[in-house]
Amino acid sequence: MNNKTPEPNAIIRSYGGLIAGQEDFGFFLLDRWIARGAAIGLKGLLAVVAVCGGERSIALAEQHLHDWYGVRAAQSKALIGMLAWTDHPAATQLVLSVGTRFRTKSLQEEAARQAAALAVRKGWTTDELADRSVPLEPDKKTLELQTARLYEAMCTGRTWTYQDWQVHLNQHPVMGRLTQRLVWKAGQAFRPLDDGRLVDVDDDLVDLPADARISIAHTSVVDEETRSRWQHYLADYGISTLFQQFGKELYRPASDYQVTEFDGIRLLAFALRSTARKLGYLRGQTLDGPSFDEYVKPFPSIGLTAVISFSGNELPEENRTVGLGSLTFRQTAPDGGATPVRLGDVPPVLLAETYDDLRVIAGSGRRLFK
Repeated sequence: MNNKTPEPNAIIRSYGGLIAGQEDFGFFLLDRWIARGAAIGLKGLLAVVAVCGGERSIALAEQHLHDWYGVRAAQSKALIGMLAWTDHPAATQLVLSVGTRFRTKSLQEEAARQAAALAVRKGWTTDELADRSVPLEPDKKTLELQTARLYEAMCTGRTWTYQDWQVHLNQHPVMGRLTQRLVWKAGQAFRPLDDGRLVDVDDDLVDLPADARISIAHTSVVDEETRSRWQHYLADYGISTLFQQFGKELYRPASDYQVTEFDGIRLLAFALRSTARKLGYLRGQTLDGPSFDEYVKPFPSIGLTAVISFSGNELPEENRTVGLGSLTFRQTAPDGGATPVRLGDVPPVLLAETYDDLRVIAGSGRRLFK
């Protein structure tokens, strides 16, 4: 066994399946590794956990990541490597979620690298990996993760082939429930019924061609009449969509790189933090001081990050009055750096959604200081 890597080699993968009570053994090894302070010099033990571990090991690894991701970066990266080799949907989904749930950049990069490598091993794209590793049994965590994934898919303009959409979303025991609570688009807008049939806004059956490309509908990508009719349809049937698809204000950029309409709005730091977190933003990079001056919302599937700046706060945080700044976007570069992105190059749904985030955050300040 190589103590330098948590990724199992061919020998470990071959012999791991011969261990009696392998899931219990994997959990025991991981528990002991953590009890010894997650000794980085013994991370090779995680290669055995990857082969033997099951749901309990995955849950234990997730808890350790949650508790220590900001302190034990090397150990957390080792756990991500272990999870990427654990043959269980929950492990794959956890690796895929690191980019949006944990703010440490090195962990985001490691998770992206491991997810890409896992997708290659299976002969899929990263998006296909995410679709094909959804657990078959629903639970609160799975529903939350998949709702967030569908929201990102709407923002980024992701499309599915008709066959993939049918197999991995519409007919999937978990994803099918979520799919029915959205309006979709493939030339025309439609929604799935609980029996799998597709209907348009007039309740007429929709028969899509085999080569159809399907995406999630949004105000930014449908005309005014379609938006209005679907709003009435959803209200008439009492359908609560997973997230708001229609009715948000469209944003037309007034500058090349930043949204500045709410620059200077005053609000309390904790109100900013609370609202930003509810909208899915993470605290930005820690600066010297220590301090920070931005909240970020990553969209890993397209390598973009939305950035909302403010006048800054020290760590530990104080509930001081701060000034809201601008909304900008960064593109992750292959070397780990980032470059600014023109607003005109941001997917229109993503721009509309993040503009609305900024508007909501600014509104919390106006209520405080009106």
